[in-house]
Amino acid sequence: MYEDFFEWLDGEIVCVDKGAYAFAIIVYSNKKGYAAELIGANSFDDEDDDWIHDTMYSSRAYGDEFKFAAESRKKAFDYIGMALKEYLKRGARSKRLKGSHAVACGLQGGALRLLYRR
Repeated sequence: MYEDFFEWLDGEIVCVDKGAYAFAIIVYSNKKGYAAELIGANSFDDEDDDWIHDTMYSSRAYGDEFKFAAESRKKAFDYIGMALKEYLKRGARSKRLKGSHAVACGLQGGALRLLYRR
């Protein structure tokens, strides 16, 4: 069910410098549905979602986004949240994500949902 997402995320994790302190996947709408981007951040603060703006890498900046269809913003966010949770359990490069201080997902302009914290 999440194979396309796993394949995309495997490729994006390879692109991120080993120095990323925390990761987040941000979901946003586009002209054809929804997309997600991987953010590698230089910092993490579990009491302040602004850490996501301390970006060292953004897949979207390189035109590498995960595009998908969903019936609503909520369903798009729920899908990515479930896919990311599953990736953390069994993804090929999940150890790289878990080696950071945190992994979160969120809607563009919204609060982040923390899925993993070291």
